[in-house]
Amino acid sequence: MSEESSAARPPVHLWVVGVLGVLWNAYGCFDYLMKQTSASYLAALPPEQSTMLAQMPLWANVVWAIGVWAGLLGCILLLLRSRWAAHVFRLSLLGAAVGTAYQVRQLPQPMKSSDWVLTIAILMVCVALLIYARWQTARGVLR
Repeated sequence: MSEESSAARPPVHLWVVGVLGVLWNAYGCFDYLMKQTSASYLAALPPEQSTMLAQMPLWANVVWAIGVWAGLLGCILLLLRSRWAAHVFRLSLLGAAVGTAYQVRQLPQPMKSSDWVLTIAILMVCVALLIYARWQTARGVLR
């Protein structure tokens, strides 16, 4: 196998990370859409959380939307081998961090341990995807 053909072929882990990332972020987008449009979805949440979401200012909704939709777009760009994936993941991380900080500060009582685990996991996935995209860009896989 020549060096050119191996450089042209993306590593298998790119597909694994990309597909898992699309699935992860697609759920985040679904959750965002349902919380924006479905009264029954909101009704299933704890009352303090649904109240906080209903009273969220426009800027906080925009930041949250940027976080989830940029995450999905970043994974699609990763699968397309675009160097723009890292830039979009950076935007996703910023949106997730600012949106999370706002939501945590608005809750009337401290979050449960299980909620913290999910919150930290979301931010860690954002960071991991950014690091991965930067690594693949440096290796020349993303162009």
